[in-house]
Parts: sequence; structure tokens; C-alpha cells
Amino acid sequence: MRFLFSAGQALSSGWELPVHLDAGELAWRRKVCSMIRGQELLARATRAYVRHFPFERGKARLIQLATRLGPRSYLRTWVRDVLMDLELEDLHQNLVFFRGYEERTIDLARRLLRNGDSAVDVGANIGLHTLQFAKAVFPEGHVHAFEPMPDLCVRLSKHLELNELGNVTVNEFALAGREGTAHLHVSSRSNYAMHSFSRENAGLNNGGSPVAGFEIKCRRLDDYLRERGVANLKLLKVDVEGAELQVFQGSAELLGSDPGPVVVFEASDLLARPFGHSSADVKALLAAHGYQLYRYSSEGLARVSVEQPHRLEDLIAAKPEHRLGELFPRV
Repeated sequence: MRFLFSAGQALSSGWELPVHLDAGELAWRRKVCSMIRGQELLARATRAYVRHFPFERGKARLIQLATRLGPRSYLRTWVRDVLMDLELEDLHQNLVFFRGYEERTIDLARRLLRNGDSAVDVGANIGLHTLQFAKAVFPEGHVHAFEPMPDLCVRLSKHLELNELGNVTVNEFALAGREGTAHLHVSSRSNYAMHSFSRENAGLNNGGSPVAGFEIKCRRLDDYLRERGVANLKLLKVDVEGAELQVFQGSAELLGSDPGPVVVFEASDLLARPFGHSSADVKALLAAHGYQLYRYSSEGLARVSVEQPHRLEDLIAAKPEHRLGELFPRV
């Protein structure tokens, strides 16, 4: 099994198998590598079909089949102009590979950020957004990424090395409304992005129960930015499985500054409920700091009211001074 994993990585990187093996061993390994090449070809062909064929019917079943028969090692692929090693059995990474998950948020960041800017990624996971932010502000800008899961931080750091991006600070702790510690519940490998302070949320993809949990350090974003002397912060992305309100409560100085950053965040009444609040509470806090709220639409961005409920979607918060209309003419 270890060989299958390393062989998959080797093929994704363009490496060759070692030749200092006996004929039988070498033939077997070549056969395995040929199988892995076939698995990768199936996955990439499925992605091309899913992204470009105009009709949706049957695509979900095709993705399930390609995932079940696809490679069990990381699949190296381009996401815009950065390289990532994706694990198709993980729901979040599966969506990135097959569906181009979060493309609209990436597009917003690429339009907004410029060389020399700063950006913050809260809930960085393996670096989908962090890498895009780092590319956009390179070489003089900087990105501050926050991810409390140690193994996800390792993969994030490897992605930074793979893309030769040295303008990112990876912080292995969580952001919240107060300094201290909290218990982080860990979801299953099938959706590792779902780790949460809420036991209920972490168990959504595992029959209602998280797999494990441990104590983690929590800090306020305002304190962190003040200590680091972070300036020219243009974009704040927050995706923390229902705990967005707590992050914003610890960012009051930043949000109240003039003009403050554009904010991209996940809004979900389902995920917010275990924390005792709703998406309306999150939006009300941002609105109190002068932010207007938007969602992605087929025509650019559309205004959203504070009272409007949300099952699960990404929203954008911006002030009039940010002039989003210049980035999205139909706003």
C-alpha cells in the first residue's frame, strides 16, 4: 500500500520508477503504475466532461464512479495557475477537482488583490484560497493563513513549497471572539473540511458523530494583526463551519476601520444553529460596521438583506468605499 501511494505521487510529479530492481519486481511495479495512469486518465476525462458538457443529468453518478475507480493517492492538478495535490475521496477536494469549487470566490480575489496587498484566510484547510491570494499579492504582499488542524497545516505548507510561494504565514491555531482554548471536533476523512467547534457540525458527514477531537489554541484576529503590524489588508475570507460570528466578534477593530477589508464568508443557518445564533446575526454584525451584503449571481453580485435565511452559501460583505461596482459592473 505504501508503494501504491508513493507511486501515485511519483507519476503525478513526472518521476521515474527505480531501475535497481529484479525483473519480476520491476514488471509488477510497472503494471501498478500503468493502472494508476489509467485511474488518473479516468479522473481527468471525467472532469473535462463534467465541466464542459452542457447538460447536468448523470454527472453526479459519473463523478461517484470516477472517484470509486480513481487514484487512491494524491492527484496533482492545476487550479488556475497553482499546483495542488488533491485527494478525491475527500468531498471538499473532490469538488475542487471535478466541479471547480469556489471559482467565483477565487475570481473575486484575483480581481481585488494586487501586488503589495495583505489578505487573511481563516479556515485555510489545504490552501485552495491561500495559494490564490498569495499569487495575487506576490511578491511584495503577504497572506496570513489560519488552520488549527496539524495535518492540514502540513499539506498547506507543502503546497506553498510546491508553488515556491514564500509570502504566507501559516498559523496553527483558531480565531475566535476571545483568547483561550477550545475543543475542536474532527470530522471523518470523507470531508475533512468539516472539523468544527460544534460536535454536531463535525458529525454531519459521519452519522452524527465526530471521529475525534482535541484542545486547540484560540486568538482574536484584532490582537494578531496589531502584534504583527499588518497593513493594507484588502481581503478577509472566513469559512469556519458555523463559527463565523465568533471570528467577527474578535475582529471588531478591523471591521470598524476605514474602509476595512472586503469580507467573504460562509453563511449557513444549519451550521450556525448549534452555536446559538443564525446567519442573520452574522450579517447584522457586519452591517453594524457599515458593510453591505451580496451573493454571487449569474449577472455578477446581487444585494442580500440581513433577514434573509441561508442554507449554505458564500456571501460577500463590502462597504461603498470598496467600489465593488468597478470589479463587477452589474452590482
